[in-house]
Amino acid sequence: ASGRNGGFVFGGYSLDCADLLRTLGPARARELYALTVEAVDLMRARIARYRIECDATDAGVILANWFDEPARLDAQRRLMRDSFGVDWEPLSADQLAS
Repeated sequence: ASGRNGGFVFGGYSLDCADLLRTLGPARARELYALTVEAVDLMRARIARYRIECDATDAGVILANWFDEPARLDAQRRLMRDSFGVDWEPLSADQLAS
């Protein structure tokens, strides 16, 4: 092992965003989601400010659908775009494999 943390960070919660919306309502859910995005930005800023050697990579996230049901990801994409202003680019199976 390298001794470095292999963790990753991105916005959102372990609670599904649809459940977050249902539980808190749209305004509060958006507010809390925005806090997670701000926290990621804060970590990036601190890494730069304090010159933290952590092999930071800003390469995005891949949300995979192992059920082979495109509608699942399409619904999640619409929810994230419409409710939280987050949109992503779908990848074909060939793009993902490459």
